[in-house]
Amino acid sequence: VDSIPQESSKLSTDEEAAEWLWGVSEGLAGVVKFGEPEPTREEIEAAKENARKAEEARKAEEERLIAEKKAEEERVEAERLAEVERVAAEKKAEEERVIAEKKAEEERVIAEKKAEEERIEAEKKAAAERIEAERKANMERIAQEKRDEEERILAEAQRMAAAAKKAEEERIEAEKAQAEQLMRDELERQRVAKL
Repeated sequence: VDSIPQESSKLSTDEEAAEWLWGVSEGLAGVVKFGEPEPTREEIEAAKENARKAEEARKAEEERLIAEKKAEEERVEAERLAEVERVAAEKKAEEERVIAEKKAEEERVIAEKKAEEERIEAEKKAAAERIEAERKANMERIAQEKRDEEERILAEAQRMAAAAKKAEEERIEAEKAQAEQLMRDELERQRVAKL
């Protein structure tokens, strides 16, 4: 029996060589005993097949462990990336919230400023309208006072004219009565003189 077949040249470490030898010894355990005849070629081939299968099983287990480790690493990396994305999303959402609040505050300030300007403009307009109304009312009052004064002067002139006319008429009437009285006196005098 060859102690280390040609396949051993493929082994890279002492640990793998020891595992291979253990597999071979296990495979030959049932057929190789000290002091007994050497195993047949078929038994040796069977032992080699068992060792090959054991090596394949070991490699498959190693690949499975590597795959599990890789999957775990990928899962951890995916969780890390997801966490990074979550933190980035939260940061972005917070930035957007701050920007939205800042924009809302700016809009509120602008709206308040506009409302204040409109209020001041409305007050100015109301004051101008009030002053204009007072001016018109004052002008109308002055005009009415002027009309009243003109009417009063006219009425006074008419009254004075009527009084003057009446006085003139009374004077004429008195003069007429006096003339008539003088005429009557003269006639009476002449009548008396004829007697």
